[in-house]
Amino acid sequence: MTTFKLGEIVRKKNGWSPMEVTWVSTFGGQVRVKYCSRRISTYQEHFDQEGETGLAKNFVLVREPDEEFSRCRGDWKDRMTDRHMEQLEKQKQTGVTNMNKLYQTKEETPRFGTYLAINSAGLIVLEMKGTGAVEAFDKKEVEEVKPYTVRVRFTGSNQQGYEFFASKGDVEKGDLLHLKGYNDLAQVIAVDTKSSKATKNLVGRKLLTESFGEEDE
Repeated sequence: MTTFKLGEIVRKKNGWSPMEVTWVSTFGGQVRVKYCSRRISTYQEHFDQEGETGLAKNFVLVREPDEEFSRCRGDWKDRMTDRHMEQLEKQKQTGVTNMNKLYQTKEETPRFGTYLAINSAGLIVLEMKGTGAVEAFDKKEVEEVKPYTVRVRFTGSNQQGYEFFASKGDVEKGDLLHLKGYNDLAQVIAVDTKSSKATKNLVGRKLLTESFGEEDE
C-alpha cells in the first residue's frame, strides 16, 4: 500500500505540479494535499485548510524535482518555501526509489550493477551483475540505464513537451508527426531524452515536408 508522511512533497502520477501532504488517513489509503505556493490570499488560505483529498496510490513521492516538475508553468522553485526545499532535499537524499534501478559504468566495456546505497563518502554502491561483487563508484563514473525516449510538443500547446518511449532512429529532432490517438500535430523537439516521465509508445506517421523559397542574403 502506498503511504506518505505529513509534509512530504508529492505530485499526481500523471502531473507535474508540487504538492504538500497535509493529512494521511489512519491506514494510509487516502491523503489530503495542497499545491505548494508562496502566495498569501484568502483563496490560498482557504485552499491550504481544505486541500484536495484523494487515494494515496494516485500520487508519487518526488525524488528528482528538476525532471518531475520540468513541465510546470514558470519556475517551480518560485512556488516553494524554504521548508518545502528542505523537505525535497531529504527526499532526494534517502534514495529509496533508486532501489533496484540498474546502472552501468562508463568504462570502455560497460559493466552493470543494481543500486544499493550511497555511502558516507558520497559514492554510489552497486551490486555488480554476473559476479555479485559490491563496488562503490563516483557519480561521474556511472549512469542510470534508462529507456530511449523522445520529447514532442503538440501544436497549439504551451507545455514544454511530452515524453514518449520510442525506437532509436524512428524519428529525428524537427520531424512533424501525426500520432495515433491525438488530433493535433506534434513536432519532435528532443531525442534520446532518457526520461522517466514517458508512459506511452510513440506510434503514428511522419509527415514529409519540402522546403521552398530563398533566404535573403
